[in-house]
Amino acid sequence: PNNQLIISAGSDERIRIWPTKINKLEKQLQSHITNVKCLALSPNGMLIASSDQHIIRVWMANTGVCIFELKGHRKYCHKDTEKSGSRGWMGAVTALKFTSDNQYLISSSNDLTIRVW
Repeated sequence: PNNQLIISAGSDERIRIWPTKINKLEKQLQSHITNVKCLALSPNGMLIASSDQHIIRVWMANTGVCIFELKGHRKYCHKDTEKSGSRGWMGAVTALKFTSDNQYLISSSNDLTIRVW
């Protein structure tokens, strides 16, 4: 939002937060145990979502604290488009996106499911 942050991640399992005003690394989050595959920043800039192959984590952007870890869907998933029920992913998470109202996180997987959290 307002071009205030750049978020990066990759094969070193870390998320990096770069404020554009100071052009200097501000935070490094030890995020996952494998490569970070997907990142999303909420429209209001308060939350970061990240995923390795099978786990989604949601972080507070200002503190770097992980507030949710999403492995399955029974407890937190708002809507699951998979008709056969929900047991987590059979494939890797391929994309993350927050809704424009910051209320939900949408995930897709290469098992052909889309989930709204």
